[in-house]
Amino acid sequence: MSGVSLAVITHNSESTLDAALQSAQGLVSEIVLVDDASSDGTLKIARAHNARVFNQKLLSCAAQKQHALDLSTNDWIFLLDSDEACSAELKSEILRVIDQPNAHPAYRVPRRNFYFGRWLAHGGKYPDHQVRLFRKSKVKYSDHFSHEKVIVDGSTGTLKGWIDHQAYPDLDTWWLKLRRTAEFDALEWERKGIVPSPFNFLRLCLMRPAWRFFSKYVLKRGFLDGMPGLLAALHDVLTQIFTYHFLSKKSGT
Repeated sequence: MSGVSLAVITHNSESTLDAALQSAQGLVSEIVLVDDASSDGTLKIARAHNARVFNQKLLSCAAQKQHALDLSTNDWIFLLDSDEACSAELKSEILRVIDQPNAHPAYRVPRRNFYFGRWLAHGGKYPDHQVRLFRKSKVKYSDHFSHEKVIVDGSTGTLKGWIDHQAYPDLDTWWLKLRRTAEFDALEWERKGIVPSPFNFLRLCLMRPAWRFFSKYVLKRGFLDGMPGLLAALHDVLTQIFTYHFLSKKSGT
């Protein structure tokens, strides 16, 4: 068995977690799972896979993932979100690269995003590279509330094998994730000193969302992905608008 730890964070993830953990079988020697007060069958599934389970309230995804890294016992870490799965091609590739003496300290991986069961190949949704394989001693997560980033001490390679991401299987998930992302983005905007104002309303609620929709749906041909492609573009637009809404609520305006 390889000296790779799988790091996963969860919250009521029973519908996708089993597939995520199964996809890493044969690749990892331990599973480190940090859970945010799940009330469904998440922990039962985790223990069925012999995961080391830790509980921590979610303050940000970056902090949660950093905690999972800190708890891992191997230097090589592979990180999956609970609604993702590692392809067989990626597993084989990881097992090869970690044994190379000149391996990069981190690797980015292409991710196939599925909206309502359809892989989005356009609209800027692919290859959607994510840094997911790295040496614990060479990385740390940024302290962003949302859209967390991996800070790498050294070079970053690129793998060809992919991750499948069941991003939005249904409209309920689409809506819940939109609201959650907007709430975290509002915290990030507040930290950056962005305040509600007529200028920021024009810039952040009208101009930026309009450009993003045109860029992703038209220029990057999101329309070729049918209705899921339209909903993906609208998700980005509405996230901007709701972020401003939550920022306004926090400031009392």
